[in-house]
Amino acid sequence: MPSQKFGAGNLFRNQRAVASLEIKTQDTDNRHQYAPDLTGDMEMTKGQLQALVGIFKSGDTEISQRSATKGEPIVKVSICGKKYEGAKAGDYLAVWLEEKWKPEKKKEAPKDEPLDDDIPF
Repeated sequence: MPSQKFGAGNLFRNQRAVASLEIKTQDTDNRHQYAPDLTGDMEMTKGQLQALVGIFKSGDTEISQRSATKGEPIVKVSICGKKYEGAKAGDYLAVWLEEKWKPEKKKEAPKDEPLDDDIPF
């Protein structure tokens, strides 16, 4: 039985910071065609998970357009990554999730209301 997937998304390069993103795969006899090209793990604290649950409970969700989850309420988070070079591990990609960026809602300027006083000037 395959392991449980938690969400789906994509990771794109920041064109201002990364000139190109090249991952060279190699064909080997023992490599499964659906095996991931990059692997690792992500730690989440109880508080972080509770924050995601809180978003669902508040109703601040969107509706999924992905074929596997189409029509279901979802919370979107940004997947971020940074390439590093480790002495032992070689090149690796550090990744994290963060709250999706939303532009701040503009506050309406107070409306000028006519003064209702009887003081003549």
